[in-house]
Amino acid sequence: MVEIVRRRASTLLTMAGLVMAFSFFSKIFGLVREQVLAAYFGATSAMDAYNIAFYLPNLIRMLLAETTLSSAFIPVFSSYLARKDRENASVVANTVTNLVIVFFTGITVLLYIFAPNIVSILPGLGESPYLFNLTVSMTRIMLPTLLFMSLTGLAGGLLNSYESFGVPALSPVVFNLVIISSVVGLSGRWGILSLGFGVLLGTLGQFVFQLPFLRGKELSYHPVIRLDHPGTRQIFAMAAPLILALGCVQINISVDKIFALTLPGGSVAILNFASLIWYVPLGAFAGAIATVLFPSISRAASLGDVQSLRRFFSLGAREIIYLMLPATAGLMALSVPIVRLIYERGQFDAQATVNVALALLCFAVGLLPYSLLGLLNKTFYSMKDARTPLKVALLSIFLNFLFDWILIRYLSFAGLALATSFVGFINFILLLAILRRRVGGVDGRRIANSFLRILLATVIMITAAYFSWDYLDAVLGRSTGAQILSLGGGIFAGLTIYTIMSILLKIEEFQHIFTEIRLRMIRGKDETKKVAD
Repeated sequence: MVEIVRRRASTLLTMAGLVMAFSFFSKIFGLVREQVLAAYFGATSAMDAYNIAFYLPNLIRMLLAETTLSSAFIPVFSSYLARKDRENASVVANTVTNLVIVFFTGITVLLYIFAPNIVSILPGLGESPYLFNLTVSMTRIMLPTLLFMSLTGLAGGLLNSYESFGVPALSPVVFNLVIISSVVGLSGRWGILSLGFGVLLGTLGQFVFQLPFLRGKELSYHPVIRLDHPGTRQIFAMAAPLILALGCVQINISVDKIFALTLPGGSVAILNFASLIWYVPLGAFAGAIATVLFPSISRAASLGDVQSLRRFFSLGAREIIYLMLPATAGLMALSVPIVRLIYERGQFDAQATVNVALALLCFAVGLLPYSLLGLLNKTFYSMKDARTPLKVALLSIFLNFLFDWILIRYLSFAGLALATSFVGFINFILLLAILRRRVGGVDGRRIANSFLRILLATVIMITAAYFSWDYLDAVLGRSTGAQILSLGGGIFAGLTIYTIMSILLKIEEFQHIFTEIRLRMIRGKDETKKVAD
């Protein structure tokens, strides 16, 4: 059994590596998009209007579509595929597809009608007729993205069920390219509205991009909704607590935005610009590992194989720590040069760089616990327990409001970012303690041993990275090319030292990656030799 788990772990790490690469590529395009937005619109009230308007459809999409697909639909649909029951798999897929179309079309129509009433609830917007009307217009333009985003998530869920992870991870590139083209080409005529239309067309393009890759998956569309089907009932049974748990997270984000609206104009945009950088390693690395490990953890849980479940969780936790601890240190130590290089141009000035860098530093404090929370939540979901994460998430609402209320008085917008990090730490500690008790341990000594080695390597790494950047920055100056060279040189120095320290400290997680690369190189040479023969 141990050997089977080890071989499966090797395969999973390979898949995770592919997803990380594509996700990182997509995130880079996302940052390029934000560079364009910062240059054309800056941290202004108009950007606040966009962020608030986009938040409403994005919130509903995340609550009702993304959660169900990632944590309820995929396990049920995959179980039919594993039993080669194509008929029932098709019924479940078509039922969910048609429910998404009907429900989100109806929601879009209702929200379009009542958009002014909803926007009027938000504090501060009523004092500025221009900002109020702009937010309503942007909301109405982007409301159809509810349907397109949901269909995109469904297509990605279907592809992931067939263990095709690359296309869904790469599809956001299309979304970002369309937005960039819209802003660059149309902002001179339509202003900030060009961004709204770019988001609308980008979500449609992201969905259409995935459709060709669903061909040959033995799926065909039928206008059927089977609410009485066992698979549909299983999805609904899991979906309710999952939606409520994610709803708690979104409530926390909403509370942060409402608090930010009481601060000087641009505070919402500052937090948004910082969080987008923060999400790059969170989504590209930690999210990839949790996504790829989820099916294996679910299979172990369904078979009652607690030992394999612990091994897969330990593997995921240690790999996440190996990647995210240095990422945390990097974002904290190099926040100013990172923000300056990405955003500082056009209307985004030096003061905006300082503000966003401070918010990024505070967000970075919670990067590691939030990275591990994704794996923890999926481990509970694999055991068909969505209530425990929900209870902890409910507690987080109170804690987030309390921390926001206290810290905003002393740290302004930075206090809101720091409150988010504090809540992540508490959620992580609570869920880890519960899981440890539930499964009789989580290979804690092994995780702690790896953590200490990785921490030492990280401290040495970030010291080398910071002083390398500082020296190059002083020598090369602040032109865009010089910033790329100085920041890139600092990161390269840090990664080199981190690799050396990983070897010297015999960090197991690095050895996993190195061994997998070496084996693939050997296989590649063998295949090349066979072709030559």
